[in-house]
Amino acid sequence: MISHETARMEEQAACLADFMEDLVCRIRVLDQDALNSYGDAGITLQELQAMVFLGRKGPVPMGEIAGHLFVGSSTITALVDRLAARDLVIRTRSQEDRRIVRVNLTDKGQSLCDHYRTIRQQHCRDILEVLNGEERSHYVEFMGRIAERMGKSDRF
Repeated sequence: MISHETARMEEQAACLADFMEDLVCRIRVLDQDALNSYGDAGITLQELQAMVFLGRKGPVPMGEIAGHLFVGSSTITALVDRLAARDLVIRTRSQEDRRIVRVNLTDKGQSLCDHYRTIRQQHCRDILEVLNGEERSHYVEFMGRIAERMGKSDRF
């Protein structure tokens, strides 16, 4: 027989799974809206994710972008090719090891990322404004802990 606490945890896990599924779908819609509001950028959500990663991390090896997106080297090469063709990223070879290719945003790519981050931040303000100060603090703390936990687990 399972305990009341275990049953409650299972119920909460099921609710959380539903919330996460809904959030992922809604975030994708918001991201697509942000891209559409930028104009005819013609980039995919996966390309946007790569650019946002570059905007946060700066110049990084292509393998690091692939690891962040959970894709293989051929996929990341094609993705970076498409972004470079639109003058959104630039590749540079390491002076120490010519086999290492680093990718960074161009000014045009940084502008698109800045636009996206401004819109994303507004969406976050919209979420937070329904909470009082203490609730906002707890929400941000909990989301940080969840993101940290997800970053440390192979299951996510």
